[in-house]
Amino acid sequence: MLVALRISAGGGIKCWIHSLSIIAWLSKNTLLIVIHSVISEKFYITIEEAETACIQLMKTNNSARSQKRLCMSVIQANRSFSKMTACGLFYVDAKLPIYLMRNFTTYIFVLLQLNFLQNT
Repeated sequence: MLVALRISAGGGIKCWIHSLSIIAWLSKNTLLIVIHSVISEKFYITIEEAETACIQLMKTNNSARSQKRLCMSVIQANRSFSKMTACGLFYVDAKLPIYLMRNFTTYIFVLLQLNFLQNT
């Protein structure tokens, strides 16, 4: 959008179309990130609930041997479980959209400061 502000007044319609297409593209990507983060967080909660249910089932004496073996396998698999990461840079969870918006806002402020510095 800042690119569109620097275009001369003669290309007004092209400037607005370009700006709107960038805004639509950013909105789509933001929506996809939020959806993926929500689904990932639900997955993490389900894994924790499964582990909790298995621990409770292991404590009871009237459960079948096959159920206990299954629960032991689930508990052992969860020991090495870690949250999904994006190339090891950050975790994909419910906090991701907030972190991205914080970084985007900081980036916009820096661009605005540089723009004001350049114009004075």
